[in-house]
Amino acid sequence: MKKKLFLIIFVLLLTGCTSQYNINISNDKIEEEIVSNILVQDIPVQSTAEIQAGIELDDQVTPFIEDDQYPFIDDEKEKYNKTVEKKTTQTIVKLNYNYTFDEYRRSRVYNTCFQNKELVENKNDYSLNFGGKFYCLYGDELKVNIKTKNKVLYNNADEVKGNTYTWIINKDNLNKVNISMQISKTPAVVTSVAMIIIGIVGVILIAFGFVAYKNIKNRESVNEI
Repeated sequence: MKKKLFLIIFVLLLTGCTSQYNINISNDKIEEEIVSNILVQDIPVQSTAEIQAGIELDDQVTPFIEDDQYPFIDDEKEKYNKTVEKKTTQTIVKLNYNYTFDEYRRSRVYNTCFQNKELVENKNDYSLNFGGKFYCLYGDELKVNIKTKNKVLYNNADEVKGNTYTWIINKDNLNKVNISMQISKTPAVVTSVAMIIIGIVGVILIAFGFVAYKNIKNRESVNEI
């Protein structure tokens, strides 16, 4: 049980590999995706001599690639949706799961990787905070990507591209991770739609004004004749 619990965490970042931890936050769910690119040389191979000697190989990578993975700490009934793509030089493993907010608070990554964590749903917004030590960095760098279509009221991301907010965890900030976001329950698209509507109304008013002006001018011309 304990070994299974840490398989995901162990392979979040292996030396020589690249990984991303992606979550997409909407009003009623959190979509989690773990992407690990595992190089061939990072997959342990048991030699013939070891097999003959009965030496058990300490290999947590192969079970991660081949076995089922479980998103909840206290539940092995639910499983990640898992895809494995084996290439010549690497194996790409993707794990996906959709949580409710309460389920996400029980998820393995949320509870195991971050020393301090907080996910609070308020009346009009959500607050997400990860801080302190990060326990799941086994390589040089991990990218945490948080995506949302809702209006972001506050963030301290290292990078922002469109509606994706990225934090980079490495050996320099391993003991002082600081990920913080405040997300409105109002979709950001509402603002864009409102601006479009205002623009259309403005164009219509200008058109009506122009037509009214032309009619007045025409009447004035007729009266002069």
